[in-house]
Amino acid sequence: MSLRQILVWLLMLAVAVSGIAWWYANFEQRTEKERFGLQGRAGSDPWLAAGRLLERAGARVQELKSPSALEALPKGAMLILPGNRHAITPAARAAMFQWLEDGGVLIVEAEEAQQPDPVLDTLGVQRSMRDKDGNITVQPRRFDDRKSTRKAILADGTQPLAVQLRRGLVLEAAHAQREIAGDFGAAGLTLDYGNGEVIVLNDLEWLSNHHIRDFQHPEFLWQMLPPDPAGFQVLVFNSPQKLSLTLWLREHAWTAVFGIAIGLVLWFWYKAPRFGPVAADPPRTRRRLLDHLRASGRFLWANGGAHRLLESARESALRQLAHAHPDFSAGSSPLREARVAELLGLDAGSTHALFTKSPATLRTFEFMHAVRIYQSVQEKLSLQRTAPRANKRNP
Repeated sequence: MSLRQILVWLLMLAVAVSGIAWWYANFEQRTEKERFGLQGRAGSDPWLAAGRLLERAGARVQELKSPSALEALPKGAMLILPGNRHAITPAARAAMFQWLEDGGVLIVEAEEAQQPDPVLDTLGVQRSMRDKDGNITVQPRRFDDRKSTRKAILADGTQPLAVQLRRGLVLEAAHAQREIAGDFGAAGLTLDYGNGEVIVLNDLEWLSNHHIRDFQHPEFLWQMLPPDPAGFQVLVFNSPQKLSLTLWLREHAWTAVFGIAIGLVLWFWYKAPRFGPVAADPPRTRRRLLDHLRASGRFLWANGGAHRLLESARESALRQLAHAHPDFSAGSSPLREARVAELLGLDAGSTHALFTKSPATLRTFEFMHAVRIYQSVQEKLSLQRTAPRANKRNP
């Protein structure tokens, strides 16, 4: 190896060592945490953590995915009913209240004050929105949507627990058994409905996966269970905001859907091609001049050109008359009418129609009468032209 090659290798080695030293001087290895949010079932089920907590207490948790499941609730169970429940049908709501009257336990979240809530209306619970000063407002932008920690008590002898509930949504009911006081009014109510019990809260977010471990939310949930929760069934109406168009159409508009379906079937049957061999195309023959003239006349008649057709026939008759009798155009109109009546043997009305323009609007019988007059004029002139020839042939 020559000295030049050795120097080149040493230079490359120095550059590599310098690069490695610069890298370690400016960079370091570090581990950082990155939040990906809830994954899997926890991402689609916001009440999963609460359900696992209830299962640890001995309760049996079941998800209800459709409004029809509310029509067959087990007796003596507890139902958690979040907001955005507009998919519940009147039949399912009536069955749910019958179940509640028979001894069920209902935990229900109040809808927003500007939205209808048939469940709370049946329970006799009113809602109102408050601004940051506690005044009643109907404008959502002034609605105080912050949360505050409340000391919640659900029954006598239970310990007050710290629970986060909304500030601006206030609940009112004249027959409430107990209230959870908020900043501007009740944030929660307990009611009796027949043999059942209802707990109305203005917020159920404390029960979600993100907040169940905050404050004393687990203890607050345990207060809602019976003293011995082993085998106690808890039902959660999960994802109630997903409306089913098929279910709505089946329950409210099945007659219209059935009628439209029958109409479509009949229309397809009418429009569908018939079975059998394909008919051969008719031969393409050359049209006669008379066919073209007849088609042109029909087109003009169908598009309001009757006046134009009639004037053309009248002018043709007058031209033939002037050609056969050159002295015809020399006199005045009365003289010409008298001359035509004498030559062709026409009455006064037909002669006058020959020299009078047709009106712009014509009825069918008027059109046909005028055409007969013009045609008779042309036939009589034709007979006058052929008569002398016949006399010459037969002296």
